Amino acid sequence: MNGVARAVLSLLLVCGAGLAALIYPLGPAWLLVGLATYAVALWRYPGIGLPATFALLPLLNFAPWSGWILLNEFDLFLAVTLAVRLLRSNSDIECPAPAPVASPALARDAKWVIGWVAASFFVSAGIGLWPLSSFDANALFTYYTSFNSLRELKGFAWALALLPLLLEEARQPQRMEQRCVAGMLLGLCGVVAVIIWQRAVFAGLLDFAGNYRVEGPFPELHIGGGDVHAYLVTAIPFVVAWIAPRPSAVRVALGTTLFLLASYALGVTFTRGGYVGYCGALVLMGIAMACRGLRQRNWQLKRLATVAMLAVTGLAVMIPILSGSFMEARLAGTQTEATTRMRHWARTIDTMDKNLTTELFGMGLGSFPKVSLFRNRDTASATFSYEQEDGNGFLRLGSGKPLYLEQRVPAVADKGYTLSLDVRSSDPEARIAVTLCEKSVQYS
Repeated sequence: MNGVARAVLSLLLVCGAGLAALIYPLGPAWLLVGLATYAVALWRYPGIGLPATFALLPLLNFAPWSGWILLNEFDLFLAVTLAVRLLRSNSDIECPAPAPVASPALARDAKWVIGWVAASFFVSAGIGLWPLSSFDANALFTYYTSFNSLRELKGFAWALALLPLLLEEARQPQRMEQRCVAGMLLGLCGVVAVIIWQRAVFAGLLDFAGNYRVEGPFPELHIGGGDVHAYLVTAIPFVVAWIAPRPSAVRVALGTTLFLLASYALGVTFTRGGYVGYCGALVLMGIAMACRGLRQRNWQLKRLATVAMLAVTGLAVMIPILSGSFMEARLAGTQTEATTRMRHWARTIDTMDKNLTTELFGMGLGSFPKVSLFRNRDTASATFSYEQEDGNGFLRLGSGKPLYLEQRVPAVADKGYTLSLDVRSSDPEARIAVTLCEKSVQYS
């Protein structure tokens, strides 16, 4: 990409991020200041871009406060990151680095694979995006517009856009590994801190009998999903990657503490898949250490002992959680829940169109909520939308399974509260239930 194209693309990204910040529901000032400060820092120290991206990936989503679903703060952060790095590459600012030990270029086969996967994603996104919904107040707040296709696409699109910059970092593999590990550890620390806070506030740190399950800093779990345990299973091995190469006393102490807390955090998600992934990661680490020792004929006992200690202590943390009555009940109901999920998947497949396009590309990225709403009315959740009538904005609620709308209020003990609202319904029997309680997103 030539200099002019890079500058134009960078300008478009900055303008897009700026426009989004100007309509930010929580106020544009602090967001604009934060993005501008980060842009200046990244311009001066481009090496912070990679670790900052890994660190903020699980943390920078304030949807419970902003209400935004289509777009979030991490998207704006990535837009600024890409814009700055397009204007000035790593080598322009940093001190000269040693000669690269490996070519960062992608192999031809890899390019073909990425190209075909990208084509599949974008075609499926186009199917989901058409017919185009009106870009009104609901576009950023609901799953039922065609713009939900873009929400599903953006993760892959950002990864694809950042790939050239990642290849640039790969010119120095050791430095890149250090930055990736640093970013993942910072992100893991943030996620673990949030989970421990949630347990302390909503359940109790050692209560393994209650049915409370943490969601961490992943607000998308208000509709369910595996985000929190998937992240933890991915991030926990990076603790070993930080300790094992240079197992000093300080690293072992800090790393072991983080490993134990992260294992606890994964345990209190009470997810069977998370436990399987955790055990699989431990097994793979053991195999990797064995293969390394056999290949180099150099069994470094200090490293082996460190990894073995982490595995044993991690399992020691998990066993009491697995032995709790809540997890025992979940394990006992595995077969029943698997049957329920199979029925759900079968019903979902039955709702799909029967044509070649659908067979190749599906019903379109992000189309499941909308298709399920119109083709499975009996099982669909209620809907909501923001509407205007004679200049008056209001919230319209639809029928379906219970829908919970959350409003945060500063609750103070021994104080009276008055709920005031204007209500209109075509059904004289319709009712609105209001509760004042301290809950997290998944259980609201």
